[in-house]
This record gives sequence, structure tokens and C-alpha cells, in this order.
Amino acid sequence: MIKFSIITPNYNSGKLLKICTKSIYVQSGLGKLFELEHIIIDGHSNDGSLNFLTAEFSNSQVIFQHRRGVFSAMNLGLSLATGEIIAFLNADDCYIDPAVLISVLNKLSLDNVALVYGDLIIVNRLKTYKVQRVWTTGNFSIDQLRRGWMPPHPSLFAKRKVFDSVGNFNENFRISGDYDWIIRAFSKFKNNVYYLPMKLVMMRSGGISNNGNLNMLLKKNFEDLIIIKQNKIGGFITLILKKLRKLTQIKWIGNYHE
Repeated sequence: MIKFSIITPNYNSGKLLKICTKSIYVQSGLGKLFELEHIIIDGHSNDGSLNFLTAEFSNSQVIFQHRRGVFSAMNLGLSLATGEIIAFLNADDCYIDPAVLISVLNKLSLDNVALVYGDLIIVNRLKTYKVQRVWTTGNFSIDQLRRGWMPPHPSLFAKRKVFDSVGNFNENFRISGDYDWIIRAFSKFKNNVYYLPMKLVMMRSGGISNNGNLNMLLKKNFEDLIIIKQNKIGGFITLILKKLRKLTQIKWIGNYHE
């Protein structure tokens, strides 16, 4: 059977890590159609985040690492992963539906598909029934990168050969390392991308890239512009278009059940 490696960085995420982990292990087809390894890279949490694992999800592998940034944690997870399909799910995110992994597997089983991505919703951190943004990505074309397009990283699944080809995350980028990796991967495997038009992940607001902190926002914009120029996909206009795309995702009124 093909194996998924799901990598989860964690630091003091509390009960949210349990919700995240449960959403992984309730996936349809697990043990019958695919195998799974869940690698948690923990920054020495002291809030009891991991207490539930031994009793309920003992198959999850926990690796402790001094906090050197989320992309350092992701790279460590990559070095340990043994699956043919690799994905990242942050400790405060979760898969929306038990059919997520089987839907992804159906597409990545095709020889000509190396990357599969879907949609994502961002909800209020405490009141998850309140949807703040709906990230509908749409179909990919290489020109989209110049227009500020990117898929949500938690909804992206890649075959191992993609990482073998384009490398790991650049840890010099503290906030936008996923954007840099996505540009490199989608540029090289532009003919091997598949869009799954369904919501795959529920993300809680308040993460490193969407917490509304002005200082972090400025740092993210600075990193984004460097990444855009280094990868030769545009300039300041590309950055502006990337930010404008978020305006189309905002959902002023609504809830998770819609």
C-alpha cells in the first residue's frame, strides 16, 4: 500500500493538536487502501499538548526540536518521512472530511500527477463555526504565479519525487518559506499538477501568517517580494496582486455549515 507522511509542527497548541491528529486518523481507507505515518515536530511544549497521544494515538511519532522556526521543523519532518506522499498539517488545523486523503490518493495514483491541492477555509480561532475566509484556488497555470496565485499550503499534497527534485524549505524565510517552495515546485512540475475542487482543510485564524500583527505583516510582505524576485516570476505588481486575492476570499457573514 502507498503511504502518506503527514508532518505536524507543534508548540503549545493544547487541545487543538488532538483535534488535528484525530482528523488524520479518521480518514476513510486507512489501513485498507493506504498506510499513514504522522510525525509531530514539537518545540518542547509545556502545556500538555502531547499527553493524549500515548493513550489514543500511539502510532504518532513525536520528535523534539529546539524552536528554530516552523520551516526548520518541517525540514526535520521531511528528513524522517518514509511515505510516498507528503503533506503538512499544522497543529491548529484539521482535515475537514474523512474523505480527504482517499480523494487525494485517487489523483496522486496517476503517473502524470505529482502535486494535488484543494481549497481551505479560515475560521475564527475560538468560534470555528464562524468562517472568515474561503480560499478557493481554482485551476493552475504557470502564468498564475505572476498574478500572485498560490494554493494554501495545508491543502497541498506532493509525491516524494517533488522534494527530491526541488529541495526542502529555505529556512532563511521565517514566514513565507512555503510560498518559495510552492513557486519552485509548481514551476518545475507545471504539467503534473491537479486541482481538487473541494475544501480539504479548516485553518484557525491567528497563525504566523494570518494573525493581523502589523510587524509580522510587513515582514511577510518583505519576504514575499524577495521570493518573487529570486524566482523571477515578477515584482511589486505580483506582490500587490497576491494581497488583493485575499480580499476576494473574505466571507463577511456565514458559518462552517454553509
